Amino acid sequence: MSTPIVRIPRLTRFKYVNLLLLSCMLSGSAAAATLTVESKLEKSQAGFYRMKVGTIDVTALSDGTLGFEVLDQLTNAKPGEVERLLAKAYVKSPVEASINVFLIQLDRRLILVDPGTGALLGPKLGKLPRSLEAAGFRADQVTDVVVTHIHPDHTGGLTDGDRKVFPNAVVHVNRKELDYWTDPSTGEKSPEPTKSFFQQVEKSLKPYVASGRVRTFEGETELFPGFRTLPAYGHTPGMTYYVLESRRERLEFWGDTIHVPDVQFVDPAITIKFDVDSKQAAIQRRKAFADAVKQGYLVALPHMYFPGVGHVQKDGAHYRWIPVPYTNDAMPDATALAQSKVKGENQMSENKISTLSVEEARKIIAPIYEALNQPAKKDVAKLLAQATSPEWLSCTGNDACVPRDQVIARFQGSGEAVPDLKWEILEVLVSSDRVTVRGEASGGPTRPFLGVNPTGKRFKVMSIDVHTIQNGKVVRSYHLEDWAGAIRQLKGPSA
Repeated sequence: MSTPIVRIPRLTRFKYVNLLLLSCMLSGSAAAATLTVESKLEKSQAGFYRMKVGTIDVTALSDGTLGFEVLDQLTNAKPGEVERLLAKAYVKSPVEASINVFLIQLDRRLILVDPGTGALLGPKLGKLPRSLEAAGFRADQVTDVVVTHIHPDHTGGLTDGDRKVFPNAVVHVNRKELDYWTDPSTGEKSPEPTKSFFQQVEKSLKPYVASGRVRTFEGETELFPGFRTLPAYGHTPGMTYYVLESRRERLEFWGDTIHVPDVQFVDPAITIKFDVDSKQAAIQRRKAFADAVKQGYLVALPHMYFPGVGHVQKDGAHYRWIPVPYTNDAMPDATALAQSKVKGENQMSENKISTLSVEEARKIIAPIYEALNQPAKKDVAKLLAQATSPEWLSCTGNDACVPRDQVIARFQGSGEAVPDLKWEILEVLVSSDRVTVRGEASGGPTRPFLGVNPTGKRFKVMSIDVHTIQNGKVVRSYHLEDWAGAIRQLKGPSA
């Protein structure tokens, strides 16, 4: 029998409500944690904070905060120790727990470290999509989601119902972690509410597994240049840290190394009921703290007060957290200022987008089609860089997009198979920041093309492309070609 979902009303006469949490904010015991229902604020915060690690842009994104009672959740503490440490930090239980997500702009990739809770824990959380948008990004631009561990407050944000929130992303997760949470026998033997976690994990990951968008790794692995994994087993069987390095600067994403910072930095031996292996979790925490102190690198924590990035410092026999200094020293963007002035003069609304002329649109997209004309003889990479942003995605469907480096390879492959490939622009239509192109592709393959061996026949088919343009660059393209017609022409009578 599945666990019923508890829906939290907007107004209630009670200050707290007991929930069977569908997140890692629960232990393997059947006891429910107590969450606050009332909100302290009427309006949300900005929800994002920018910083750099070497030359790499990193943005902390808030999925929200909520209060929960920790006194009955922390374990291995001396009598009265938790209350004393909280009081010393001017904090009372229920503590305000943060859910932080981190976005990394690494070369052509947009990497999200843990996607938050989604709708699992009520309306106070699930703010990631809004925070992402406020920071200037869209969910469909995310190329990779790396998961520290598969507790639902770290994977619930992957889906909205049966829909993938990040339709173009590959989900990366430790193989041990995936095997643990997808093993039915382990789920059946687990006590509540952990048993219910297995059901929720399946819902969050299923659409990505079904579309072949989940990739596993083992141990310490370099996923991308400058970005690698580091085993941190204990809290869960396959919990993983992620290490970002650029120009001798380093930031480690630690997952659930801590849950109650005002307590666990002072006494790392204090554990929490959410740990699968509390003894190993405490060992890993001490090991991580000591290494961060010794090497002095930055740490990002999902349950530290936002933005959750800082250093660990030794404080006698204990540790303390040193948050990064607030930085807001960016120079004014001249283009943005000019656009703002024009909008003000014309009394345009803040979000209105100026419409390109057909001539301007043709000039922006022209290098793409130049690259498609006899691409084997062209510097395809250079031409695409002229027209597209580094984050450009080329899509053959709503859920089938690839980055620029893969498009370059495809163009070159087409050029080798069809040396005289010709791609003409027949019509250009502009609507706001969208440019629709009706084109025509033609050529005579000299190598196997579209699964058809060369026969001396030629093809000529229509193409439709829809480009989205921002700041003078194409950021996304959807395209449709009549390749079925091309196959008929190559197999049938001469075109």
